[in-house]
Amino acid sequence: MNPIFCGLIVFVIGAIFLQGYRNIPASDPPSVGLRTFLGKITGRVVQSGWHFFLFYPWIQGFILESVETRDMSLSPQKVRTPDQAECKISGKISWVFDTCHPLEFVNSGGDKGIAEKLENIWQGIIREWAVSSVGGPQTYMELIGSGEEAVDLLLKSIVRNKLKKIPSDIPTGILFKYFKKPFPLKPTPSETKAWGAKWQKVGVIIQKEIADGRYQDAAELEQAVKERRGVINDVRQGRGKFEKSEWGILIQLLNLTEPEPLGELAKAMELQTKEAREEAADKTEIANFRKRSAELREDGREIEAADEIVYIERGKATKEIKKHEISLSPETKSLLEGILQKILKP
Repeated sequence: MNPIFCGLIVFVIGAIFLQGYRNIPASDPPSVGLRTFLGKITGRVVQSGWHFFLFYPWIQGFILESVETRDMSLSPQKVRTPDQAECKISGKISWVFDTCHPLEFVNSGGDKGIAEKLENIWQGIIREWAVSSVGGPQTYMELIGSGEEAVDLLLKSIVRNKLKKIPSDIPTGILFKYFKKPFPLKPTPSETKAWGAKWQKVGVIIQKEIADGRYQDAAELEQAVKERRGVINDVRQGRGKFEKSEWGILIQLLNLTEPEPLGELAKAMELQTKEAREEAADKTEIANFRKRSAELREDGREIEAADEIVYIERGKATKEIKKHEISLSPETKSLLEGILQKILKP
């Protein structure tokens, strides 16, 4: 065989291999490659490292996709609870590309499309939940303590049937409070009106659902609520891994910030905080006054004298010694001296 021809074959094959070998970076950021064939995504994913792509990029190729966590701030939403308290609620969500569903991720619009979808769900759910007069918080104070309930509602809206269903028609937020350990949480005034001062209506519904065969006993329902609470706590602390296969992502973190009061509510709370600070300062001052006065009385002082010293030390009172001088004319002075001499003369 012609050595020139053999050399040409080796050169062509080597060129093809050299041209087709490509590296998927493992850092900055960590990535995977979405394989393409004739410019179309195949649905196959290649991990970081060196891979061969025949006649790259015309026949085979890849699209880099980051697998690092995306941290997203959910836009602040102004809401007004049924008691007309105006406030602002913000949230945070973290998610990562799911390598098992690359086509769904691309078809959902990638990073930008996913962010828009999550923002739309956030805005719709949180506004409806916060202002509802039937479910959700009825007052600003209830809103502050409803973070667990809100995250549960949002997570269910995003991942839908990926969460194990609780076999009861009682709202999950109410079940969280009813099965709180070691004792159920005390219902708020609005909850007392709807469910009873000791959650009596919850107990009645549970017994009816048991009779209907929804679950075997209250312990089974309690276990389901316990598992859901664990799931919600995990996602609030960034330990979640909830699949949204339709979008090709995994939800890792979802949480709300504490509601920020607005308008008249903000003014009222600021005044309340100021008054509380002043009251605490007054109590501290009185305690210190009594302590100092007691120390002075131990030295034998009367209580009035001890208190007066403390007042002076604290600048609450002053003690003055006034000196009065009288000016006399020489004639008056001589006259008085003569009178004194006559009085003192033996």
